[in-house]
Amino acid sequence: MTPGTVTITATTEDGGFKAQCAVKILPIMVSNIALAPAAKELDINEMLALTATVAPANTTNKNMKWSSDKPSVAEVSASGVVRGIGSGTATITVEAIDGSKLKAACKITVKSILVGSVAVSPASLEIIAGNAATLSAGVTPGNAANMKPQIPAN
Repeated sequence: MTPGTVTITATTEDGGFKAQCAVKILPIMVSNIALAPAAKELDINEMLALTATVAPANTTNKNMKWSSDKPSVAEVSASGVVRGIGSGTATITVEAIDGSKLKAACKITVKSILVGSVAVSPASLEIIAGNAATLSAGVTPGNAANMKPQIPAN
């Protein structure tokens, strides 16, 4: 049955008498939310799909609202997919929107990925005094936390 109001009418066979009863059908509210996992470590740009399970199974409205207390650390989509943004800790919360106000949370720790190596290209160069040359530099891994190599001018 769909939540709402319905009127039940009873009428005698000869139609001489009639009685009515207004019946209000209430929704089945969420009584519990289980969120898995409860905690997780992610790298920057790593993604994780969280799973929220509501009880009872026949809950009328199973829709959820997702949020992050620190979107600069971890962001979450409307479907519960988390992405690590910057190093730190964030709490991802899922909330029932059926009016029960029930919530569950997951602690996400986003790790900084350290630079493993840096390379400059070309490795050696000869130029005439007063001329300029362009060097390029890169770091590995490509998702390291600080990927901007600094080349001091001498």
